[in-house]
Amino acid sequence: MFGNVTEREIKHMTGKEVVGVIETVKLLVGAEPYRVLARINVDIEKSQVDMSFARKIGFLKDKQAKGEQRAKFILAGKRVQTVVSMADLSSKEYQMVIGRRDLVGFLLDPSRRVVGAAIGVEALPKEVVKSESTLESMAHFKHYKEVDAVIAEVDEQLKLLYHLKPLNLDSKRVSFLEGKIKNPQFVYPELRFDPYKLREKLDGVSLDDSLLGRLFQRKRHEVLEKLDLLEHRGAPHFSTKSAILFGEATALLTEAALARLSEKPAYFTEEKEIFSAEQAEKEFTRFFKESGLSEWRVKIKKEMVADCVAGKQNTFFVHEGASFTEMRLKMVIAHEIQTHIFTAENGKSQPYQLFHRGTGGYLTTQEGLAIYNQERAVDCLTEKHFWNAALVVAIQQAQMGSFRDVYDAMRAMGYDEGKAFQFALKSKRGLEDSSLPGAFTKDLIYFRGKQMIEEFVANGGDLKRLYVGKIDLPSLEEIGSLPFLVAPKYLP
Repeated sequence: MFGNVTEREIKHMTGKEVVGVIETVKLLVGAEPYRVLARINVDIEKSQVDMSFARKIGFLKDKQAKGEQRAKFILAGKRVQTVVSMADLSSKEYQMVIGRRDLVGFLLDPSRRVVGAAIGVEALPKEVVKSESTLESMAHFKHYKEVDAVIAEVDEQLKLLYHLKPLNLDSKRVSFLEGKIKNPQFVYPELRFDPYKLREKLDGVSLDDSLLGRLFQRKRHEVLEKLDLLEHRGAPHFSTKSAILFGEATALLTEAALARLSEKPAYFTEEKEIFSAEQAEKEFTRFFKESGLSEWRVKIKKEMVADCVAGKQNTFFVHEGASFTEMRLKMVIAHEIQTHIFTAENGKSQPYQLFHRGTGGYLTTQEGLAIYNQERAVDCLTEKHFWNAALVVAIQQAQMGSFRDVYDAMRAMGYDEGKAFQFALKSKRGLEDSSLPGAFTKDLIYFRGKQMIEEFVANGGDLKRLYVGKIDLPSLEEIGSLPFLVAPKYLP
């Protein structure tokens, strides 16, 4: 409703502070301030404090005490002395409700959102964080921390791409390119987990219909679908399971991809300056430091499929034999660091792993944003600009035909043997007999995600809103209304 400048003018004219529906309040217990998340509610007369929380911090000392209690709190910098009643707010995301009697001297802006009022140890002053019992007082928060941990643990074990990489890939690649076989027969590693136990864990999670509960419902559903997909590797229904999780290359999507590919020039600008892996390592290290991510380190690694990948423990790996042009270097920085790593780091600031690992369906938004950023990192077209569209065509061919059909189609589009094989592999992994129709459709997310981001920007969307963590665009408004959300620190 109000902008920051307008709010300052209102305060100057009226002497009143502007507050939102959710605010961070400092509740005074003696001389010690305890940070509390509070809801502003003009429908009730007197303010309320959660009884369990009040006992934990020593505000309510008599376990049998009921009725009203004298209280002092600070709201928007103003000290309020009042009388509050005790209430059971354990199912809420806040521990205090401020009634209209204590709102004299304030103006309410329903659209105002507090940034940085995260519920959790990180958001509480040291006086509160004395023991685990502090968190136990926040029943709703504690429950969803447990839910968050269970879903994250199960999701971590799935390792989708590891389980879909054929064990006999190298030998089949050689045999295929030498013309000894027409369609590879793939063998996959044993599952590193017990699917029944993981499903049991997910089924045991209790979720309500709150906003946060719905976000976790979607994530749990997505993890169950990934689990189902991996159980069907090599089976006839694998393609169907993939379509449920990632969608299909529809006629409309394929038409849009072909239209994009028709814009592909016959030749691309050649760059003379080439960066070795060692030179690229220095450039990436410099960029991390400039971005305030000095704890990240860059390491050259021998055995890698991709040229670059963000690994665990803040390590960015570069393939030992990789080389980069200046444009490619810029595009990698935009894609891998300014998108994937920035959103992951911002997600760590949120109180739930959900925002660091990714909300349900986040991958389409995440990769779409990465493609959007990398294409705008350079001022001319490169072959990489058309890769996501070519993936759609490859998957559409895989849905109808064999591994060889995909390979031949990509060769006809001008790709060399190595790249044509890569397209066929990406769209056929997960299948045992690659001569049969069927596809692994995950890579549709790049082109479809880019379309989504472009539409979002065209409609006036602010990309900064997508940097609070690894989130999905369809849930943006819901996520943006969460009272504990912390503003993104790392932005391109």
